[in-house]
Amino acid sequence: MSKAADKGKQVVLCWVKLDSKGNLSCKCTSQLNHWERSSNGRAAKCAVIACRRGHLVGAGVKKTEGPDEKYYMAPLCLFHSKETGEFPVDEGMLVPAGKQKTCR
Repeated sequence: MSKAADKGKQVVLCWVKLDSKGNLSCKCTSQLNHWERSSNGRAAKCAVIACRRGHLVGAGVKKTEGPDEKYYMAPLCLFHSKETGEFPVDEGMLVPAGKQKTCR
């Protein structure tokens, strides 16, 4: 049984930087700004399930299960943004990492 199936609606994601500098393919001022513009909201919590830490930053993530090879952006707390490996992430908090209509 896959990790995603074990966790119900949760999808296990792996933190992956978009490049060594964390650059975006668009003109948004930061990864968090890209997430907020794409989701039409302000980041209020870390996307890692059950995390209650503040001080959010945007982070590039990639699914570790299934055929989806796309990169996504998610708000992560400073602690989780520095970690590597797999995290249970709220899939509803993901936005595509590529340039969106809402990008600058």
